[in-house]
Formats: sequence, structure tokens, C-alpha cells
Amino acid sequence: NIVSIGLADPPNNYVKTANVGGLSVVIPTAGNGNYKAIHHYIRNTLKDSYMKRENASVIVLNGTSRSGLGNTKADELKSYGYNVVKVENAPTRNYSKTVIVDMRRGDKKYTRNYLEKRFKVMATNNLPDATINPETADFVIILGNDISSR
Repeated sequence: NIVSIGLADPPNNYVKTANVGGLSVVIPTAGNGNYKAIHHYIRNTLKDSYMKRENASVIVLNGTSRSGLGNTKADELKSYGYNVVKVENAPTRNYSKTVIVDMRRGDKKYTRNYLEKRFKVMATNNLPDATINPETADFVIILGNDISSR
């Protein structure tokens, strides 16, 4: 079950050769030291098989006053292969701690476990605010100030 992926093979041209200090080196196409696209590609290509099988849908809500936090965390989750289906602000923006709500009550246990470890909080099965519409999402993550201070 060995998988090989190329970083310079079209259409995945993530690296190129360059000359640095008279030396021939390989650097990211996005620029020296910018590995974001490479990380995203590798994490999604070599996605954890349990997460891939569950393909849990995730909604990310910003429960803080820090602008853009929801999009930042959603992009990070996507880079790890999570299926983020929606990002927006929570109805209230004063959450001190991040909340993970498992709308499937343990049905997608691997994703639940990974999210709990990533955010360092235990998931709950109940939304803390009745005005939040989970739609058909498997998980709702409400970001709190504990995340914005990291």
C-alpha cells in the first residue's frame, strides 16, 4: 500500500529548481519558504483512510470578535482533508471556549476523535444556541477565544 506522489509532475507543479548562493536547489513554486500549497496537496492526497471513508461534513462558526478567524480555521481544516461545507459567524461572538457539536451522536467516531484532539475539547451532542441551523452537517464547530489566543 505504498503511494508515491510527485511535487514537480504536471499538473501538480509545486516545486522548481533555483539558484541560491551559487547552489542549485529545489524550492516551492509559491516562493522560498512558502509550503502552504505543498502541505495542502500532500495532506489531501494522502488523507487518513478513516476520515476519507466517513467524509463528515463540517460547519465552522466564528464565535469570537476576531475577524476572519472562521475562514482561517476552515482553510486549515480543509488542508487536513476535512469536508468544510460552510463558514460564517456564530449568532453571538462571545464564546470563551471552542465548542464541537456532533450532530450524528458518535456515528462518525473517527472524525469526532480527530476534531477533539485538534481543538483540545470534548465534543457535545447539543447545540449551545437554538438559533444555529446545522442544516445537514455532521459537525458544527463554534470557535471560541481559546482558539484566537493561540
